Amino acid sequence: MASTSASSCNTGCQQENEDTNASEGIVPSPSTSATASMGSLFSSCFSWFSFLVSLCSTKSHSVPLTSASSIRVRDDCESISPSQSATHAFEQVTPSPSTSGRSTMPERKLPYDIFINHRGPDAKKTLATDLYNTLNGMRLRVFLDSQELELGDFLPTEIEEVMRMASLHIAILSPRYPQSPWCFAELSFMLKTCTPIVPIFYHVQPDDVRYAKGVYGHAFLEHEKKGRYASEKLQEWKNALNNVSYNVGSIIHNEVDGESLPKSIVNRVLKIIKNVPFVVSKHPIGLDEAVMDFERTMLHSAESSHTVQIVGIWGMGGSGKTTLAKQLYNNKYTTMKKSSFLFDVRDAASKSLLHNKQRKLIEDLGLSGISVDNIEEGKGILANLLRSVQVLIILDDVDNEDQLDALVPNKGSLGWGSLIIVTTKELEVLQHWGISSIYKMKLLDPHHAKQLFCWHAFLKPTPLQNFEDLVESFLNFCNGLPLSLKILGAQLYGKSNKDYWKTQLHKISRILPKDIKGTLKISYDALDDEEKQIFLDTACFFIGEKKNLAIAVWDGSGWSGLHSCERLFNKCFIELDEGDCILEGSRKRNCKSSVNLPSLVHSTDY
Repeated sequence: MASTSASSCNTGCQQENEDTNASEGIVPSPSTSATASMGSLFSSCFSWFSFLVSLCSTKSHSVPLTSASSIRVRDDCESISPSQSATHAFEQVTPSPSTSGRSTMPERKLPYDIFINHRGPDAKKTLATDLYNTLNGMRLRVFLDSQELELGDFLPTEIEEVMRMASLHIAILSPRYPQSPWCFAELSFMLKTCTPIVPIFYHVQPDDVRYAKGVYGHAFLEHEKKGRYASEKLQEWKNALNNVSYNVGSIIHNEVDGESLPKSIVNRVLKIIKNVPFVVSKHPIGLDEAVMDFERTMLHSAESSHTVQIVGIWGMGGSGKTTLAKQLYNNKYTTMKKSSFLFDVRDAASKSLLHNKQRKLIEDLGLSGISVDNIEEGKGILANLLRSVQVLIILDDVDNEDQLDALVPNKGSLGWGSLIIVTTKELEVLQHWGISSIYKMKLLDPHHAKQLFCWHAFLKPTPLQNFEDLVESFLNFCNGLPLSLKILGAQLYGKSNKDYWKTQLHKISRILPKDIKGTLKISYDALDDEEKQIFLDTACFFIGEKKNLAIAVWDGSGWSGLHSCERLFNKCFIELDEGDCILEGSRKRNCKSSVNLPSLVHSTDY
């Protein structure tokens, strides 16, 4: 499968809606010994029996910043002087004790919608301020430096935080822009965040920026003469300019006829903000690595400008499929002509509302006000709209190939460069629809799992003192499943009594929290009676055993051992090691509702 994606943010980008906005990745857990004691087997069997009884009994219920060195524009648009603490504009994120004895942190202020990168002498009093006032008047939160910062190689953490959280960056590329190392530091960091960037060529030509010619070439010669910056740093700046100059939606602005702020700039900004990137995860632990791995292994080179890519993301519930898909969407939607993200396709289809998803897709493709009364009607409209158009479409939580046919009825005639991503718990759905590029989710490795749990339990990445052993017990229970880590961590937030933690640890060995149980129950309920029985046998008696041994036993009992085993594998209920032995993984662990929480599936790919 293929090489590195050439998305403009790939080089710098190193970085919870499905699976309840779980974030992160998965690593293989060690196989349990094939010679497990009989006591363990009976214990496992009893735990599984308790879980199944629990499922049946609830079947009728639904489950549901250091200080800044410059003046900043405050949230209320007033200026504050350098002598004032930057915490007027940025909340310090440090724990403070409370009377209850728990560790608390003040909430951050709302993130900015737009960050404006510019060179003060060229644009501060003209275009940058006009943009700020106009967009701020539209109730958008805009960040604009009130004066140039002192030159330096490093950005204050406050500025990095603003850029990281902003929904859109605007780069005003003006004649004196390349004279400012500060502008380049911001631009380089903007590219690393993978946030959409709108470049405005302000009194300069795109080719001068792209190829370091004209005033830009002269500025780089001056940098070389002064010798303050290494040639590698200068080349990094040139690369940043080259990358951003090719962005879709670039605007050339020379204030012709006295128009200081043309409508094209505002319209372009509003178009992107209307399609504002998704808030992917409160604590996106391990997400950067997952995105990089997906793009490296799944996406073709050169952004697949001459191909159509259809990629599946396969994994158990709660493993972060939707989280990964949302981040991929954020990274790529500005590079496509049209884009759409359809959440919860399975749920819509189960309620006979798939035609509503078709209507949403039709609107996202630019045709609004269209009535879609049934699936066949929607298929006809979509077949015409999608023909030869470059699109990014993400279909989330699909469980039947008919849903794919209804939403992408003409996958063979999509425009070059199109990318379709399908998330599912059902491997067979992807295979039957002809998808060969399939990315299997990984659970979190121990380090990332601890960070995610601690962020939700303590609002910091490490345990409180004397809670290390209890944290490890919960981590063993969750076994790297992001959904469990997030929910259990949040339930323990603010609880500083260790006896309470121990009580909760004992409780979840008998009763899973409903949010976890509900997600896993969806997949379990989809199994037929024979598959449920074979799944129970697997958990109680065949962990660590050869798959063929288990199949022989099931065949001898009159069941379809091979077929059911394959179905359980395709639905992420069992996992096999390289020697075809059955592994103990995280879905079994959650479903067993035991302190050791083996998982229904333990993946080997994110």
